[in-house]
Amino acid sequence: MSNTRMGFRALLGVLALTALLLPSAAPAALRCGNQLIQEGDHQYDVLQACGPPDYKEKHADAFLQGLGYVGVREEWYYEQGANQFVRRVTFRDGKVSHVEIVGRLERPGGGCDPHMIDTGMSSYELLSKCGEPDSRDSRYEYGRFRVGPHDIVSGKVKVEEWVYDFGPAHFRRYIRLINGNVVKVELGDRGSP
Repeated sequence: MSNTRMGFRALLGVLALTALLLPSAAPAALRCGNQLIQEGDHQYDVLQACGPPDYKEKHADAFLQGLGYVGVREEWYYEQGANQFVRRVTFRDGKVSHVEIVGRLERPGGGCDPHMIDTGMSSYELLSKCGEPDSRDSRYEYGRFRVGPHDIVSGKVKVEEWVYDFGPAHFRRYIRLINGNVVKVELGDRGSP
């Protein structure tokens, strides 16, 4: 088999993997002033219309030996004020791939309910509800990981371990995040006094 044919098959494999990894959430809209942000808009245009995001993260969906990272996406979060839903704008290759509503803005001053920490939350949602963790560690692991009901990432992925100590009235929460999504929450001992 020729190298060209093998390269073409590898490209088809990468494209098929990328299609499987695309999020399947319902679309939402983001309006900034008079401009409606929609699929296909350039990252620069979103920045011009909406200004810098309140929070952003970059993730790779897969790491393939010999090709490196494929399916890199960047997520920008926009908080549009009290009583408004937070929007997440996801970019692939510098263009909007989709806009989602991810919840309402909450601040730690209102108190974090440890019982509300659950799988499927994004790191942004967790930070907005509970603030910075008491401990935070990150590393890269190789493998295939489920990060949501329909999302799987594979290859070299960023794994984080966060710990929240809510004091003696609650159990500590040990939280595992993969590519910015909570995938596991474990209870520990009672928190420190």
